[in-house]
Amino acid sequence: MWSKPLIASSRRAKSGAVLLEVLLAVTVFSLAVVGMATTLERMAEVSNTYARDALVQKGLESIIKEAKQRPLSEMATSYTDPGLGVTYHTEVEALNISDGDGNQLEDLYTLRAIATYPPEWGYENGSDSVEIYIYKPEDGGN
Repeated sequence: MWSKPLIASSRRAKSGAVLLEVLLAVTVFSLAVVGMATTLERMAEVSNTYARDALVQKGLESIIKEAKQRPLSEMATSYTDPGLGVTYHTEVEALNISDGDGNQLEDLYTLRAIATYPPEWGYENGSDSVEIYIYKPEDGGN
């Protein structure tokens, strides 16, 4: 008489333990999948940011090379990249520097290119710049 209820009770206990193991395995698997998905999303975000920053750097290089070829009076320029939403502009100013004898050197300028980012990018500074020193005689020589 007692043997039948013990067998039925034992089977139910084993079924319950298996169900608990399956639920635990599914939970662990779900946590692992969510963790991997989060990691992949952040990796894609970092990759996109890096690619965007590389495009801005190329834009700065391009605009400074272009401005350098222009006459001094036309070096200050501005351009907005419609794809990125970045505004590039250049400015030029005389470089006050003297040689070893104290003589002021003429026709030397600082050419600066500035990239201003759109606010939605969330950069704290909002801009980056690069500058070079150039020799540009008044007669327009390079």
